[in-house]
Parts: sequence; structure tokens; C-alpha cells
Amino acid sequence: MTIAVTLLSMKDTATLGFILAKIYGAELLPPPLLLQGEPGAGKTTLARCLVENLPGGRPEDGVEVSSPSFTLCNAYACSPPVLHFDLYRLEENSANEDFEEAVGLAEEGTLLLLVEWPERIIKNSLPQKFILLELSGRGQERQAAFSGWNAPGFLEKLAELAQGENLPVIFTDIRIEK
Repeated sequence: MTIAVTLLSMKDTATLGFILAKIYGAELLPPPLLLQGEPGAGKTTLARCLVENLPGGRPEDGVEVSSPSFTLCNAYACSPPVLHFDLYRLEENSANEDFEEAVGLAEEGTLLLLVEWPERIIKNSLPQKFILLELSGRGQERQAAFSGWNAPGFLEKLAELAQGENLPVIFTDIRIEK
């Protein structure tokens, strides 16, 4: 199953972060979220919107979401706890012990793993189950395409919530392919 959404504004991006937080906040073993897209596509913005909508993830809770491009990883003390990796500075097909340890913790269900630039890491270091979000476009209008690997039920829940009527914004363009 693939779900594609057109994000027409920053409010749409914030709403998508809100929807993802509803799913990730309720999941017992949340699948890692891998974020792909060119620089400026909105990966860090979406990560911030997701974390800020998790319990304990707001700036007033002491959590400030920023790009971990220079630190490689930021940790956010929310519920579930989040490790946010940005692998942009790694060489392609790199191995990284910290990342591999984080994958292990995510697979145990102890944290949510957000990964920007997952294509930089060696393929056998990727999690066994994950959600891939490919972002494209620049400026206000962006495309967000979700696909899942070994994460049953996640995309179905996303489709259900994205088409819900109790959202601050109703997405104008949702495409679901099974």
C-alpha cells in the first residue's frame, strides 16, 4: 500500500505531523520513520511537527526539535522517546555503530526512530520494519508519499486518520494505492 498526500501549506505539514503523532503515540512498537527528500523538502519540519504533537514534546516541555545534521543524532524526551538521526554527512553505504544501536532499541519498542537521509547508511543496517516517507517539492506545495515494510496496520491507520473529518485541515489530494 502507498499513500500520497499533497501538502499545500505549512499548516498541512503541521497537520500531517499531528496525524503521525496520533499513530506513533498509540503504537506499542512504533515502526521507525525514514524521511527521504532533497535538501529543503521538509524532512526536519515534519519531524518537528511530529515530535511537538507527542506527549511531552512541546518547547514548553523543554523539547526543542532541530536538525541533527552536525550532531548526527538528537534525542527528545517525549512519549515515546525519540531519536532523530540526520545521516546526510555520512558517506554513502556507511556503517554507524550509534545508528545500529538505535535500530536495536527501536526494534525492542523502547523508542521512536526518525531518520533523515536513510539512503546514506548501509542497507543491512536499516530496521527490519519501517515506514518510508518520500518528500518532494519546495516552497509551500510538497508531495508526501508513504510506503511501509513489515509494518502491518500502520498505513491503514494513516489513511483512516488522513481522511478524517476532525482535522484542523482536510487534505485536498490523498491517493491510496493497494
